Amino acid sequence: MRALALALALAFGGAPAAAGDEPPRPIVVPRLADARAQLDHARELKLRLRGLAGAARDCARAEAVAAYRAVRRHHPTARALSAEAAFRAGELLRSADRRDEARTEFEAARDLGAGTPWGARGGLEAAHLLRGAGRLLDALEAYLAVAGEDEAEACHRDRARYWSGRVQADLGRAREARRTFERVAREALGPLERIDGFDAWASALVAEGELEGAAGVLELCYAELRPSAAERTLLGLRVAGALERMRAPARLKRAVEHRDRARREAGVGAR
Repeated sequence: MRALALALALAFGGAPAAAGDEPPRPIVVPRLADARAQLDHARELKLRLRGLAGAARDCARAEAVAAYRAVRRHHPTARALSAEAAFRAGELLRSADRRDEARTEFEAARDLGAGTPWGARGGLEAAHLLRGAGRLLDALEAYLAVAGEDEAEACHRDRARYWSGRVQADLGRAREARRTFERVAREALGPLERIDGFDAWASALVAEGELEGAAGVLELCYAELRPSAAERTLLGLRVAGALERMRAPARLKRAVEHRDRARREAGVGAR
């Protein structure tokens, strides 16, 4: 019971107190010389989570989260480092399944890190949590905001656009989702993002019964991306693996078999 009380006190921002004492005291994080030192201090506390479990891990996590939050509290003008710190705090809170608090941190990273990778990454993670919570319209808005951010890196914009298509599909907007996936497949700069786009585009066509169209999309995908997969580089290996993991080919194969079986049973004959 004592260990559980300790964990709960720290998890909610306080230090442990003995039974009958005053309420838990908030975790006090000292103000260090600059934001970099403050961030390094938080990283050191995060490293202490390794090998811990149960209440001890919860306590260490709470201290690390407080330290990351202290970066922006103590050094509000250091926006880029504050954005990174907020993002790391969000990761820790998400790992504890404290999703609303995690989203608050990711949104802080998004706002503080505008024009930096941390801003786009924060926006993406906040959108993922909104989608996971079933807030699909809010998630769609969040994804589209990242996709439309000119200062974001292309990989983040393309990833956000892909996920906006996933949410459109969740909302039953099948044709809109298919157009989004096609745009990612054709226009994304990274080969991995393009493969995800092709896979989703072809899968959408299969779901709509447009099997010849799906086959054509897969043919285009292989023609454009197999050369990258053949490169003897780390990226080439990743591209090859992504092509192997595509789900659309198996879905198309099953759909064709189902169609042909239905035609034989109806006496029409398969083409």
